[in-house]
Amino acid sequence: FLHYHGRLEQKGYKDILNGCDVGLSLKPIGGIQANTTFPSKVLEYGEAGLLVVSTDISDVKQLFGDGAVILNANDMFCLVEQLEKIVKDREVYREIAVLGQEMLISIASTPGKEISLQI
Repeated sequence: FLHYHGRLEQKGYKDILNGCDVGLSLKPIGGIQANTTFPSKVLEYGEAGLLVVSTDISDVKQLFGDGAVILNANDMFCLVEQLEKIVKDREVYREIAVLGQEMLISIASTPGKEISLQI
């Protein structure tokens, strides 16, 4: 089921985000923006404790490590298969989401801690 909410104010967006379990970032692998832009939404998803599911673009894998699900194909069947796994093993994927959130908090709260992202 997909519901389009239209343009939202920040509070409405945060309310919806807080009611979600999974955040998708699905830019085409190898596409024109795959390595030249960073999908900042993954930071919002991770901060909110959502499971980040992203195609293998930019530095998402480097930033989240094992704290996200990285899709290695531009294929809707790959996405559907992964979503089915998430539904079947909710606890396992909840732990992955928590790990991703902890990794972001660690990076953001440690003075002098940096990660090198490709630009």
